[in-house]
Amino acid sequence: MTGIRFDPVLVGADPAQGGLRLSFASPVRNARLMVADAQGRIVYQELINGSAHTMDLRGQLPGLYALTLHTAGGVQVQRVVVE
Repeated sequence: MTGIRFDPVLVGADPAQGGLRLSFASPVRNARLMVADAQGRIVYQELINGSAHTMDLRGQLPGLYALTLHTAGGVQVQRVVVE
C-alpha cells in the first residue's frame, strides 16, 4: 500500500475496504477525525484510539476532501482525493 505521510500519520488507500487507512507513529487517544468535502461539509467524523484506523468512504462523490485530525499534540490537515 502506498500512502502520504504527514507527521506523525501515514494515510494510505485501502481499496479492498473502499476507504482510507491511517497509521500513527504513536498511538492516539481520543483523537477527533473529520473529513470535509470541497464545500466544507463534514462527511465523516469519529473519535479514534490506537495506532491505526480505517475509515469507510464508500458512497462519497469523487473529489477533493480535507482530512483533519485533532490530537493532544495539535491539529493536522491532509488533502485526500476520492476517486
